[in-house]
Amino acid sequence: MTQIARLGTAVLAASLCVGLAHFTLAADPPKGPSPQPGAAAGSEVPAGATLPPNRVKPVKGLQMGVRGTVGRKLTGREAGLPLSDVPGAKSITSAEWAKMRNIPKTGLFIVDADYVPGNFRESLTEEGYTMDAKGNITDREGKSKAIFILPQTYEMKGQRQGWLDRFQKQASNAIVSEAKAGNPYHFACYSASAWLVYSNGFCRYWDLKTKGWAYGPKAGGGCGWPVPATNISSIQVWAWIHGKAFKSASCSNCSSKGVTATWDIGCFWPAYGSGGLLENYANLQDNDPAHGNPRADAHWVWSH
Repeated sequence: MTQIARLGTAVLAASLCVGLAHFTLAADPPKGPSPQPGAAAGSEVPAGATLPPNRVKPVKGLQMGVRGTVGRKLTGREAGLPLSDVPGAKSITSAEWAKMRNIPKTGLFIVDADYVPGNFRESLTEEGYTMDAKGNITDREGKSKAIFILPQTYEMKGQRQGWLDRFQKQASNAIVSEAKAGNPYHFACYSASAWLVYSNGFCRYWDLKTKGWAYGPKAGGGCGWPVPATNISSIQVWAWIHGKAFKSASCSNCSSKGVTATWDIGCFWPAYGSGGLLENYANLQDNDPAHGNPRADAHWVWSH
């Protein structure tokens, strides 16, 4: 290789390093639905992975909310099951969780909510977990699990379709093709949850889960558990343990979707540490102009 060629190669490599460092230190990655290969600070994202649009900028503590055409936030019996219906379930605040010196070996902990998601038992079965009358949770191999759930449940509201909604609908159609509007019901009620499942045996690992569900109105209208599931145009979910694991999934013409990112911490002495920054997103939308093209974008961003 000539000296000029070697010099050119070195300049190119340096430019790439500078560009990568700039991207790594940016507070937020580029927005939009296009694939975003590479990684942000302290993260590991598979090449070609699509990050959630309009990510929330991390700050110390927990940020949790829903954006979009959501209306009234639901709580208590209107949002799901009372805690008394699930023996052993405990309600705690995120501040109490953050102060825990030791995570319990097993149990169900509902964080910053006064209800258990109505679909909890179904989800528990889907995950391969069982829960006894005392609230002890085990997996298929009999290993104990401690599950912390942060649920969000809303009643949707219709909005007049403006130019931005039309643009978003056209962009969505390009992704989900001929996805049908709410079937058999319109998208009236929204539920999403972030789960953090601890396995604290000799070997430890975390499962960070994101789940989203779409429901139609209950008999007589409105929301309030139980409500019927309904298929909507698209659901996208992400679970991200920065520096450890990233997973995303999507579906069209569906009523629910979930995804799990797993951090294998290690065994014995290596099995200690902190998750640092966690992100969950659940974006649900329906191409249904008659009901305002309802959309709900839930987020949980945990920095500690």
